Amino acid sequence: MSHDEPHTTETIEPPAGAGLVVGAMWAAVGLAAHVGFRPDTPEWVEIPTVLAVWFLVLCTWAIADAGWLSAPRWFRACVEVVSHTLADYRIQTGIDFGGSPEYERRLPPALLRLTGLLVVAITVGVLWRDGFPGPARARLIEGSGALYVGYVSILWGWSLFVGVAACAVVGVHVNDVIVNRLSVRSARTRAQFALVVGLVAAPAVAASVFPGWVPAAAVLVGALAGVLVLLMGKRGQIRFLWREKGKPEIYSVGSAWLLGWGDLSLAGVVALSIVPTTGRLWSGLESGAPITAGIGLLTAWAGVFALWTWLWVGPLRMLRLARRDPAVAMPPGVEFVGETPGPDVLEALEARGFRLVRDGTGRHRLRLRLDTSEARRTLRGEEGSDGVEWRVHPRDVLHPQVLAEMRAADRHMRRRELVEGIGRLLASATARTFKSGTGFWFAPHLWYVPAMSRDTDEDASMTVGPPYARVLSPEARRHAYEVFQAVHVDLIFIEDGVPTEGVERVLLQVFDHFDLWGVDPIEEKHIFSVPGVRVLLHQFEFDAPLAEEGYPEPDYENLARGRVLHIMKDRGGEEVDDPFELLPDHRPSLVPVGALS
Repeated sequence: MSHDEPHTTETIEPPAGAGLVVGAMWAAVGLAAHVGFRPDTPEWVEIPTVLAVWFLVLCTWAIADAGWLSAPRWFRACVEVVSHTLADYRIQTGIDFGGSPEYERRLPPALLRLTGLLVVAITVGVLWRDGFPGPARARLIEGSGALYVGYVSILWGWSLFVGVAACAVVGVHVNDVIVNRLSVRSARTRAQFALVVGLVAAPAVAASVFPGWVPAAAVLVGALAGVLVLLMGKRGQIRFLWREKGKPEIYSVGSAWLLGWGDLSLAGVVALSIVPTTGRLWSGLESGAPITAGIGLLTAWAGVFALWTWLWVGPLRMLRLARRDPAVAMPPGVEFVGETPGPDVLEALEARGFRLVRDGTGRHRLRLRLDTSEARRTLRGEEGSDGVEWRVHPRDVLHPQVLAEMRAADRHMRRRELVEGIGRLLASATARTFKSGTGFWFAPHLWYVPAMSRDTDEDASMTVGPPYARVLSPEARRHAYEVFQAVHVDLIFIEDGVPTEGVERVLLQVFDHFDLWGVDPIEEKHIFSVPGVRVLLHQFEFDAPLAEEGYPEPDYENLARGRVLHIMKDRGGEEVDDPFELLPDHRPSLVPVGALS
């Protein structure tokens, strides 16, 4: 064929009688079930028939997708109705970091309808629980063996799907919270293997040890815990925006409602699997359908583990993280070495914005240590790993210049820890190899973000590197909150390949802007002279991409609205100076005793 000839796509003609062959296979399976199944037939005989039904479903789907089988008009109409109904349940959500306009607060109607359907189905199943699974099997087989085969194929398929999905929920979250935190790759691989083995063995062991009512009770308690989530109040709340895909209307909802609904829905799905498979086992009766009951018990325990894992990584973890909210004020901590001044001096210090810290108590990890011994004859700050030790004459503790120098030293410590901390976080994150994504999200000022994360989930991991709480002190995270709130930066995105020194230098210029202007939105023009780095500021909203030609677009899957500071890789970068040379030294010089009094 010459290069001038047009390229044509060869179409494969469907084999003659494809629909007839598929129909004959379905008829054969139905006839075999109708003739061969009896109420006293052992249940293991049904396994080949169920596998054949699943195989026929896949074959029919593949043939229809290839265009070799045309569905009847009534069937296509039913599929269209179901598709339109399911479209209402396609909801796009994301975190709202603030901005205008304020959207109306409303729960997604589709979630309410789904919850209602689950409640009705579970109620009916509980009322008729003694009819499952053995009696239901006997009645259906007596009526029609083919109908029973369809019923048991759907029941086993649904239960296995729920069980596998539940194990996936446990695996993803345990891998993210525990396994992914291991720094050694070999240890991480061994832990992932042990996790897979545990996911397979744990439901089997629990099902063989505990009676059938235990998983049902555990699901009920988990559902009640989900209701209690709605009483969390303002603490542990995140504001979300949502909309139905394809529609422009946007609404707001609190995270407690989403967490509570997620918990109740998970409990409902597990209960919907338990009732028709293990109903009679709740009271210890013989089921008459051992395979169905066994699948049901395995699914029940996998669902219980998933439900309580969801509670652990969802509401309970949110409440725990909310206790470390950087939005909570953290005044400079003062620790006295040796003799502590009188109550009047301590009250005056607290009135001027300081807080007394006793060794080993409180949230303060950075503190200003004051030695007021009479033998000290100088005022000097000696910086250590967790603070600055001062030698101060008792009469100079409350002097305005001493207080100003102490505030400056406290700010200096917090910023230094932030700059050093992001270096360690980036070193840990970049030590791994990633197959997808373009960079990392950095947000130490948000209480509900426990660690750096990749812009695209990979290897079932949502976070990368150690948690912020391990690397950064509460004081440093509080200072990050003050600065980023003032300059209107909600998130920081760091592209792959950006040098750590460049990121640190950008942070230092953000600090400089805050010192000069206070509460003032930072712009791209305010950050300059950072070789190898390009800074972009982007107000993200639904359907508002970065749209900067030549620069990668991060994955905004979990975001709805916010201002993002992008630290991008630039072409032709050169070596960057030590960023700590830009950080002014706020340690005071030597001052004679009494000169300030």
